[in-house]
Amino acid sequence: MSVAAAPIAARIEAGTGAMPRHVAIIMDGNGRWAKKRMLPRAMGHKKGVEAVRNIVRAAGELGLEALSLYAFSSENWKRPEDEISDLMGLMRTFIKSDIDEFAANDVRLKIIGNYKALAPDIVEMLDDALARTAHNTRTTLAVALNYGSQDELVRAAQAAAAQGAITIEAIEANLDTTDMPPLDLLIRTSGEQRLSNFMLWQAAYAEFWFTDTLWPDFNKAELARALDEFAGRQSEDAVLLKPRSDLGIRTLSGVIMMSGAIAAIWWGGYAFMALVIVVGLGVYWEFSKLVVSFTKSNLSRLAWLLGGMVYVGLACFTLLLFSAPFFGKIVTVVLIAGVVGTDVGAYFAGRAIGGPKIAPKISPSKTWSGLAGGMLGAGLLMIAAQKTFNLDYTFVYSPSFTLVAGAALAAVAQAGDFFESWMKRRAGVKDSGRLIPGHGGLFDRTDGLIAVAFVLGLISLGQQLFL
Repeated sequence: MSVAAAPIAARIEAGTGAMPRHVAIIMDGNGRWAKKRMLPRAMGHKKGVEAVRNIVRAAGELGLEALSLYAFSSENWKRPEDEISDLMGLMRTFIKSDIDEFAANDVRLKIIGNYKALAPDIVEMLDDALARTAHNTRTTLAVALNYGSQDELVRAAQAAAAQGAITIEAIEANLDTTDMPPLDLLIRTSGEQRLSNFMLWQAAYAEFWFTDTLWPDFNKAELARALDEFAGRQSEDAVLLKPRSDLGIRTLSGVIMMSGAIAAIWWGGYAFMALVIVVGLGVYWEFSKLVVSFTKSNLSRLAWLLGGMVYVGLACFTLLLFSAPFFGKIVTVVLIAGVVGTDVGAYFAGRAIGGPKIAPKISPSKTWSGLAGGMLGAGLLMIAAQKTFNLDYTFVYSPSFTLVAGAALAAVAQAGDFFESWMKRRAGVKDSGRLIPGHGGLFDRTDGLIAVAFVLGLISLGQQLFL
């Protein structure tokens, strides 16, 4: 690790800072860099392209999930024709020379803006580069070409209106950056302190960092300095203040949720039925809002909404079935114990061991070690529940069988978590809802249990049909 990267890494390791997931840069100062050296502006742009190459490499080395670069705005067409020609020539050279490196280094290229208006050969080269890097996961490089944020917002609002509702979620789902993490830090070089029609919506809650360094001189050390400044702000504002104030809310709402659920399960009958129905309706409402945000046609929206009815409906029916006298409410307790054990085991194993991510584009925090810990945690907590309630009449009870069953349950629960995270990514939202203070929506809290109950329902149906 370089000396330049040491401060930010030290802060993160010590728990006193936070790493931004998404950094955007307004690359400014190419012309001034050339003028200071009495060189033509084209030389400034050429050095600027070299800086782009170095910063993309640095972003991967420093662990950024996404990097957005303002390369060519829709207003840049007003520049002299010879300068535009030079810029397009540099763009061709950059794509030809760097796409192989992007592919080799697991960088996914993304273009924001109307790049289809560029020269046909450039469009063809960009389409090829996008296809070649589409499945890369280490870093997303979003290059803004023929981009203007006001135009982006108009297009997003028009798409949202066509889908039936102009809401915050609907607009975010139709932005050019919808499949990227929220913008955390926006950097502008050359001393200017304005956004210049760049990511106006995305920058609503981003930190800003301005530097007098001209873009051709911007390097890894400068980027690391910006990240260190970001970490310091998070340490002072977010890490020390916000989590502390949120902790009480999260704890109180969590206690209320668990107390209500335990009471309803214990009383059984109409109390538990009412709980399942109310929660099921709430989950389906949040599911529907996500679907409306990311579907583009009425047909696909209808298919998703019908699929959601089956998904949530069968899960709720299965939970009600397992609470019937034939099974006893303890079976429901064991299932919930398995889902809780999955979350607890995954959290502690992921934090303690870390390691490779399962699907960072969908859920950046989940690791394979966390999945293994969740499988073990589910089995152990299910064994504890069975021992506590002497549940040996429904399953072929043995610790080894329960561990295997717990592992399978954990895998399904994690799949349900990933499914809900994928839906939220497509919809461009952080939580499925805001009903539960500090916890998000009902779908956020029950995604694993819904998936487990749905799969058990399918198994039950299969037994009825084929046995």
